[in-house]
Amino acid sequence: MCVQYLLSIGADASITDCFSCNAHSYAVFCGVWNDACPIQTVHQHQQQQQQPQSTVLSSSEMKFDSIRDIVREADACKQHGNYERAVQVLLSARYPQHSELRSEVISAWEHALHICSEKALHSLPSNIAFVAKQLVSIDEFEKAAQFYLEMNDHRAAVDTFIAGNLFEQARRVCTAYAHAMDDNEHALLMQAIEQKYEAFLSSNNDGNTTSKADDSPLQHSHQLFKQERYIEAVTLLCDDKNGVLKTSESVENIPFYLDLVSMVLHEMNRSDSQLLIDANAALPVMTKMKTFVLSILSWLPKTAQPQPEAEQHRNMCLRFVDLFHLLSVKHKCSVALKQQKHVSSSDALHTLYHKQCIALLSYNDWLRCDVLFENAGHACKTVGKHLDAFIYFNHFVDICDHIDDADNDIDYADFVKCRYLSVPHKHIPSTHIYGDKHREQIRDWVLEMLATSEINPTLSDHHQLHCGNDQARQQCIAKCIVTGRPLYASDTTVQCRACKRNADKVSWNMYVDYFKICPWCQHAQAPIY
Repeated sequence: MCVQYLLSIGADASITDCFSCNAHSYAVFCGVWNDACPIQTVHQHQQQQQQPQSTVLSSSEMKFDSIRDIVREADACKQHGNYERAVQVLLSARYPQHSELRSEVISAWEHALHICSEKALHSLPSNIAFVAKQLVSIDEFEKAAQFYLEMNDHRAAVDTFIAGNLFEQARRVCTAYAHAMDDNEHALLMQAIEQKYEAFLSSNNDGNTTSKADDSPLQHSHQLFKQERYIEAVTLLCDDKNGVLKTSESVENIPFYLDLVSMVLHEMNRSDSQLLIDANAALPVMTKMKTFVLSILSWLPKTAQPQPEAEQHRNMCLRFVDLFHLLSVKHKCSVALKQQKHVSSSDALHTLYHKQCIALLSYNDWLRCDVLFENAGHACKTVGKHLDAFIYFNHFVDICDHIDDADNDIDYADFVKCRYLSVPHKHIPSTHIYGDKHREQIRDWVLEMLATSEINPTLSDHHQLHCGNDQARQQCIAKCIVTGRPLYASDTTVQCRACKRNADKVSWNMYVDYFKICPWCQHAQAPIY
């Protein structure tokens, strides 16, 4: 979690490697430990949290000034084989006394548990309970509950989830451990969860003022943000039907809203996420995100926010809207293509999808580049632009090789003239999102093209839409709401009769002829000839 930080202060490799472990990893460690020294299930929550003073020393006893000092001392203890002392030092870390970043303090605690499990220290059970208690004290309820579950204390886990208002997780644990309780105990525990849930709802809705009721979604969204449930937080804040925020339109909340959107993008880019490669799963999320950012923009100009901060926030929101809109129309075309049985009826959709994939390359600072170039290569190949497909697929292969081994350099020669394509890429993933078979199929196709075709490694004119042609000297007037392509004064454009948004005429007619609605406002529209 804090590998870069540890490397920066000189911690040895063995410690930095351990910091990649998260709370879920300790289930494995504890499983190994259980074979030699079973952890006895403690049914009383209070008993589990009691710590022998000789096991965990307080931060005052340790007298460290910062997390830097703690990591260095633990590193020294570990090098001299004094693992118990290293554990005590790491567990003395406190938030915010030693670091203003919770993640750094939590990482120290987690590393202490890793040492305990790796060296089979007898203090492991009590240290797990200690860490769980500390996590509760800094409102990290979900992580704390995970540690209690590793100790087979389902009751403590349920109590922790309830304390954090994570009632659905509490219900799941109660159901999963029903076999460990008699029917009466299980019924009483479920009843207690529901009573706490009703009390929580009541406390949020009993305010005497409108502002208190309005702020409850915002408070709950902050909790969801801490739990890394970013899309749920957006759902809670935004009224999809009316396109407005469910909370107060306060300037003070704008940084939180923008952080929330940024974390959704981070979530999309994870290797275990399907939001960039599964159109059916992504379409409703992209639509929701567009609505959320538009709801912020709807009142942002009305605020008395000082310049230039207001302008920066507005520009960021506008780019977010363009991105989520383009992703939504791209996924919509992708879903429609999968439903098409006749190739002839899908030619227009393939053309639109191809243009959308090329336009998305300009967002390679925000989206993982392996997905963007795989999509671009596939779209070009589908519409018969095999030389362009070769360039994009070849670059995709370079990216995959770099993921496998960071010493493999990525060749950017084909894209250095693209003004809106950031090179070198800022968002190169560390793990693959596509399977081995899919990557090898693309690699084989690239090698076959090299062996059987006369390759001219230059993108066609159509793909220079972000590059140095005559349009580069013109001012971009808007972006096409169908393809995301920049529109210039020399282009033949049309406007939606309802929302007045601009589109390339040919692309508009293709889209509206098939879907019968405007891609931006969803009002019924017809082709414009």
